Amino acid sequence: NLHRGESPHNPGPRRACFAEPFSVDFHQRLELQTAILTSILGIETSCDETGVAVFDTRRGLLSEALFSQIALHAEHGGVVPELASRDHVRRLSGLVEQALAEAGVERTDVIAYTAGPGPVGALMVGAAFATGLATAWNVGVIPVHHMEGHLLAPLMSGQAPAFPFVVLLVSGGHTLLVQ
Repeated sequence: NLHRGESPHNPGPRRACFAEPFSVDFHQRLELQTAILTSILGIETSCDETGVAVFDTRRGLLSEALFSQIALHAEHGGVVPELASRDHVRRLSGLVEQALAEAGVERTDVIAYTAGPGPVGALMVGAAFATGLATAWNVGVIPVHHMEGHLLAPLMSGQAPAFPFVVLLVSGGHTLLVQ
């Protein structure tokens, strides 16, 4: 993941990133988490959409709620990070209430949130909301690397690929080839 002016021999200054790179065996971590968790509230605020879902490790996806900010950013010709962050603040609570109600649950066993990469302000909204709600509910939080979420999402479907597999992830300004 090199940026303009960087090379493998000259990595340039370390850029601020809200998430650490992949560092664990995904399959092992997924098995561990699903063995001890039943329900997960997922919060996604990595850019210009506010997304919330309730997932049950035994029953699958119970509900999802999404608000797109495309119209908000259209007049500016692209995403304005400060506007995105403020809109996440406005929308997140209502979307969580909606997703919980549609799932028929009052709370979940754990809360997962997108921890990066993405605009720091938008990520902080999701992290602060998830941490605050987890404190109120007395449950754990799981920070999820945005690209790792894309990578592991197929494992939650009934048609998960067999290990090992190769994936090309292209999401916004982030591209990874993962084996």
